[in-house]
Amino acid sequence: MYASFLSSILSVLRSACIVALLLLGAVQEGYGQRVYADVQQSSPQTLLSGVTNQGRPVDNDTSNFSTLSVTLGILGAITVNQNLQYVNRPKPTPFTPINVKFGSTNSLLNILGGFSLQRTNGGRTATIPPAYSGTQLLKLLNILGSGQVGTAIIPPDGQDYDGVRLELNTSLGGLLTGYYYYAFYIVPPQIPSNLTLCANTEGSIAITNFQSGYTYRLYTQEIGGTEIDIATTSNTLSFPSSLDAGTYWLEARESDLYPSARTQITITRNQQPTIILLPNSPICEGETVATLTYNNPANNPDQYSVTWDAGTPIDFTNVTDTTLPSSAIALSIPAVAGMGTYTGVLSVRNSITGCESEGIPFTVQVLPQPGKPNLTITDVQN
Repeated sequence: MYASFLSSILSVLRSACIVALLLLGAVQEGYGQRVYADVQQSSPQTLLSGVTNQGRPVDNDTSNFSTLSVTLGILGAITVNQNLQYVNRPKPTPFTPINVKFGSTNSLLNILGGFSLQRTNGGRTATIPPAYSGTQLLKLLNILGSGQVGTAIIPPDGQDYDGVRLELNTSLGGLLTGYYYYAFYIVPPQIPSNLTLCANTEGSIAITNFQSGYTYRLYTQEIGGTEIDIATTSNTLSFPSSLDAGTYWLEARESDLYPSARTQITITRNQQPTIILLPNSPICEGETVATLTYNNPANNPDQYSVTWDAGTPIDFTNVTDTTLPSSAIALSIPAVAGMGTYTGVLSVRNSITGCESEGIPFTVQVLPQPGKPNLTITDVQN
């Protein structure tokens, strides 16, 4: 009985721990598909500079921050920095934008010359050019609220990196305080790597890791390039028939602001098969076959379909994906078909690619049997 009670207690404690871990993770991972840096390194504490609350930018609370400060000194001579690194979480790729939230006690617009952001690879001192400061940093910055806090979006340039460093210096000639909240990147969209479509047809793909509140945009290059006028806020991305074959890259954007690395998709378009119908001879009443001859087959048509126009007698039956003869199509005509003109649409298909031609109109004329009286009134006058 004691063992059973102890087992129950341990089970409850285990469940509580799991829930607590999930809740702690949800605080930091609660913004869609962000991946936060998880390890920090800070410059040594001195009388003139230092970093306090160093672990806050990599804990499970995105509302808190570390504090970096520099005191008076020769212009630019005193610096302090803190690096946030990806160690136990997936590293960003060389093509991944990194987003950094930081702030200060004053409006950032007035003091950006004292801040510098730079990517790193391997730790705090292993910096990767360029360093962004002043006007350069302003171009990357999304100012939040009162202007004392902002998030900078550092674009990728194809270089390997695993962290990002915030540095303060005394170039402004006075005391300077900075707050480092966190660094994160957005998980790229997961989509098929290839899509095959027929020429002049629409298509779509599913985004398997779709996130509500995200916008997905298509570009011509992995970095930079031109945006294609195709975007979605749903889990399906549609491609118009006018989109050319080629290689494109899809980007996920949280709140249509913070971008992910782009995922490649190659679109292949197969040409539609075609034939040219030749004039066909009329048949007489009672005949059950009309011959549709053709030439100039292109793009390997091997099947055909026939759809009779609306209003055609029900004895005329449609044909779907039937093997295409090599020279002429024997079109079945009901034996009861009376004198008249019957119309329909023919299409041909390539069964390998699944591509189908545009509809080709055709006409079958049925003449009266020889010797059968035939009167046609073409004009009536009073």
